[in-house]
Amino acid sequence: MLISSFRVKNFMIHRDSSIKFFPITVLVGHNAGGKSALFDALINFSMLSRGNIAQAFGPYPYSFEARKHSGTGATARISYEVDMSLSHMDDSCLRYEIQYRQQGATGHGSPRFIIYNERLTKLPGDELLFDNSDPDASSIKRIAAYLADDLSVFAAIRRAQMAGNYEETNSLVTYCAKQISGINKFRLDPSIMGHPGRIPDIRIDELGGSRIPRIDHKGEDLAAVLYYLSETNDPLLEEIQKKLQDVLEVLLYPWQHSLSLATYKCEQRRCAAKKNIKKVTE
Repeated sequence: MLISSFRVKNFMIHRDSSIKFFPITVLVGHNAGGKSALFDALINFSMLSRGNIAQAFGPYPYSFEARKHSGTGATARISYEVDMSLSHMDDSCLRYEIQYRQQGATGHGSPRFIIYNERLTKLPGDELLFDNSDPDASSIKRIAAYLADDLSVFAAIRRAQMAGNYEETNSLVTYCAKQISGINKFRLDPSIMGHPGRIPDIRIDELGGSRIPRIDHKGEDLAAVLYYLSETNDPLLEEIQKKLQDVLEVLLYPWQHSLSLATYKCEQRRCAAKKNIKKVTE
C-alpha cells in the first residue's frame, strides 16, 4: 500500500500539516521540527484500524491531552485526511477523512472518545463508500454491527473479518484496512544493526511453517531476517536490494532525481558515501 497524501491536524506539533509521500521519502529538518511527530501521527492513524480509539492513547505523556496540539482548546479534534492506493502506479485510490476527540474523564477515569466525521471515498469519481452520518447507506456490507462512536470503519472491517462475517465489496478497501493496521515505526541503531545475528531455523515444523525472524524496534536481528529471505528464495530480498540501490543513487547523484534535499551538502556527502560503499563491497 502507498499512502500518497497525508494531512494531520491538531496532533502534537502539527496544527495543520500535509505531506506527499513517494515509495522512498526522506524527511530532513532541524530538531523539534516535527519529523518524529509525523511518524507518531502515522502510528496514531494506524491505531484507528486496530481497535477503539482509546487504545491509541495511554497515560501521560501518551494521553490525548498530551498528544493534541498545545495551541488548541478543550474541544479540539484530531483529524486526518489520507489518500491510499495499491502502489504509485495506480490511478485509483481511497480518500479517508476522520475527526475525533476525547470526551469525559481527563484524569484517572477511563477516557471516552467519539468520532464526529468519518468518510471514505473512492477517487477519481468521488464515489462515496462510507459516511458515518448515514452508515446504512454504505456500500461496505455487514459491518454495521461492529461500528461504534469510538470505532472507525476500518476497525469495524477488521472485526467483521475476524468474526467471519465480512462481505467483500471492494478489494482496495479490504486491502487498505489490513495494511493500515500494520504501519510501524522503527528507530534503527547502526551499532545494533551491525552486530552478528543468530542463524534462524529454516526447517518447516509440523504445522507447515517455520519461525520467521523479526526486526525489532532498533534493528536487531536484521542479519537473521536477510539470511532467512536468502535461504527461502523470497522475492522480497531482490526488491529490498533494488530499493537500496535506488536510495544510494539518490544520495550519490541527487541532481539526477526529483528528490530535493534542502540541506544537502552535495560534494562532501557524495565523497563520503562512495568511500563507505567501497569499504562495504571490499
